Amino acid sequence: MPMVNFSTLVVPRGLNVPTEQDFEDAVEGYIDVEALGALIPLGTQDVYVPGPRTFAGFKYEWSCTAFRWSVWGHGPDSRANPNHLAAQEWTLRVKKGNRFLTYAEVGLGPGRAIFPGTRWVRGNNAQYSHIPLMLT
Repeated sequence: MPMVNFSTLVVPRGLNVPTEQDFEDAVEGYIDVEALGALIPLGTQDVYVPGPRTFAGFKYEWSCTAFRWSVWGHGPDSRANPNHLAAQEWTLRVKKGNRFLTYAEVGLGPGRAIFPGTRWVRGNNAQYSHIPLMLT
């Protein structure tokens, strides 16, 4: 089965500037392409530049108050660790300022000891901040 190219399916249509909570509510282990489009402000341009590691992707950036937001995704990364999610499927990352959103299983709540109390972590933390992108 051929892999879906999500870069053509992410369409910014958000009517409001999203909050951290909006992203947390939308990401529960993965995010649906429609939900992602609803979070990216309408009119935001895709500034993705293809690179040698991925065959396709998208990147949206906007500023709000004192923070710069970046939401970007890519197909399987040919140079990522083969056991890493980024090497296997379409993933995206969400960055606000210098903090990255993690997928639900690693932050907030009982038993989530890697980043207890938060879903937003400083630094790269790529193994926790690549979020699967899905069609539902």
